[in-house]
Amino acid sequence: EDRPDTIARQYRDRVAFTVNQNCGIYCRHCFRKELVVDGDLKLDFNIDEGLTWISMHPEVRDVLITGGDPLLLPDEQISYLIDRLRAMPHIEIIRFGSRTPIVLPQRFTENLKKILGEYHKVPIWINTQCNHPKELTEEVAWAVYDLMRCGVNVGNQAVLLKGINDEVATFRELHQKLLRTRI
Repeated sequence: EDRPDTIARQYRDRVAFTVNQNCGIYCRHCFRKELVVDGDLKLDFNIDEGLTWISMHPEVRDVLITGGDPLLLPDEQISYLIDRLRAMPHIEIIRFGSRTPIVLPQRFTENLKKILGEYHKVPIWINTQCNHPKELTEEVAWAVYDLMRCGVNVGNQAVLLKGINDEVATFRELHQKLLRTRI
């Protein structure tokens, strides 16, 4: 199948759409470190080319916008992506893969919450990554609460890390605290 470099497809109805290579935190376990660390690796982040490809594939119902971290893009670009995807009748859900809620909760300004939020038939989800209960600060809790109040759901994908969260008590505490934080 001929598709842009920015589109990864493992399932018929879902794609990952890579829109940038910048990240707010560089994780040693990241499977995309070559994208964010290797300065010689040059990918063409032609967002319009990716959007055109998605528009021509009506079987795609779920788009994961990823990177780097897509929520580090300027608000205008995030708004553009969401508006273009929501205009496609076959798109049912838009997800952002982002550690921003955990590592940069102040990124969720009133303007960004307005762009992401409000009721819509194509909901926005943010899938974040929190790996230890100490990452769940009061600032994170408020950012998640604000996101929920404007209609954005937040989920978590934890990575099991040796010596960090691989003990049952720590992993249990992480998930209990995630639930108390509404993630």
